[in-house]
Amino acid sequence: MRYPVYIALRYFLPRRASALIAVISLISMTGIGLGVWAFLVVISVQSGMEDQLRSQLLGVQAHLNITERQGVRDYGKVVEVVRQSPYVSGAAPAFLALGLLMSDNGRQSIVEIQGIDPESSPTVMDISRYLRIGALSDLSPNSPPSTAAAGGDSTADEAELVGVEELEPTVPPIFIGQEMAKEVFRLYVSAHADEARETELLQTALDRRVDIMVPMLGQSLSRSEPEHERFVIKGIVRTGYYSFDSSLVLMHISEAQRLFHRGDVVERVIVKLKEPSVENTWRAKEDLDERLERAFPDRFLVVETWMQQNRVLTEALGLEKKVMAGILAVIILVATFSVASTLVMMILTKRRDIGILRAMGASRRGVLSVFVCLGLVLCSVGVLTGCVLGYVTCRLIEILEIQIPGGGDIYYAKTLPVQMHWEFFAFVILFTFGVGLLCSLVPALMAARLVPVEAIRHE
Repeated sequence: MRYPVYIALRYFLPRRASALIAVISLISMTGIGLGVWAFLVVISVQSGMEDQLRSQLLGVQAHLNITERQGVRDYGKVVEVVRQSPYVSGAAPAFLALGLLMSDNGRQSIVEIQGIDPESSPTVMDISRYLRIGALSDLSPNSPPSTAAAGGDSTADEAELVGVEELEPTVPPIFIGQEMAKEVFRLYVSAHADEARETELLQTALDRRVDIMVPMLGQSLSRSEPEHERFVIKGIVRTGYYSFDSSLVLMHISEAQRLFHRGDVVERVIVKLKEPSVENTWRAKEDLDERLERAFPDRFLVVETWMQQNRVLTEALGLEKKVMAGILAVIILVATFSVASTLVMMILTKRRDIGILRAMGASRRGVLSVFVCLGLVLCSVGVLTGCVLGYVTCRLIEILEIQIPGGGDIYYAKTLPVQMHWEFFAFVILFTFGVGLLCSLVPALMAARLVPVEAIRHE
């Protein structure tokens, strides 16, 4: 062991230490440890929330969307070309538009109508995963009434209570979002109600009829006599993402085409990728742009990624993460500055030792190395403690599954998610050691410039 490291360790663990220096050293290491711990826990939780949101978004949204100005015609050929890409795992036609929903009790809500193909759409969107009530087969036209609200296990009194009438076989089925069902049918669920009670209450919305009004092509929702049609509710969707659950209406794509008088034209082709990472998504977009341009040179087909569709949300999450990381980095920075004060106090009490070392032939560089090593030792203890505490805390959050107040309704996660990445640990370790090195250099230079005679004159 070289003497600078040996002396630094002796100063770090002295036999007879000044109480003041010991307290300051402990405060420095504790501050660094708490800063590192807070950084790792907060950033890991934010990453978990971001991953959870991304997972839910990609469960109800396509990874890529292919659109055309007047709607995608000959969409079967477009789907065939898209499926030839090595990045693509599935593709399907879809219809997306806005409308106005009116319930049988007069309540209204602006809705986002999504027309899907029950056979091909599951290869792109995991719809069945988010169906709280109902089955995807219920979305087919002329499906039989649900027994939960039209007889079956329900009593006549219950049927009369929810206002369910005999359904015409020609009324097309739809699924609606859970929050929309609560709003338009005034299904008030107690905050203390369990899952079974909430599901039982939501089942009262099944087989109730609603009117959906839509504007004709080139007209707006404010048109005095918009197109409208009656639908019957056959399922309830819960994605956990409030903006979807409060406005989503799913129907068969043929019904959406008929409702908007679009013929055999769809609004878009939705695409699922084998790996929806950011880098792979952009590569897939470039590949599809080239393939579609070669296959349809006279058409202007636009490929849009899920990041572009949710640009505001993704940019806001990224900015929030960067700001929080910056704030926590400042906390670590301030805590690391205390290392400099600790070294200054130690140099003032070790002037005699420094003078003797210099008189015995130690170079200025050797004295400099002693106190730089001592500063890095203080940082090492703080960083190691913070990393261990941060890892243990994140693991406890995963194991305990801490419930979020209002989770599932107000937020898009019921439990506090956490996602640890080695990059977080690498960044905080390098950042802390870098700042610690800079903070150690100033007092170390002060010690190295001490004149031996002046240092031991009064000893």
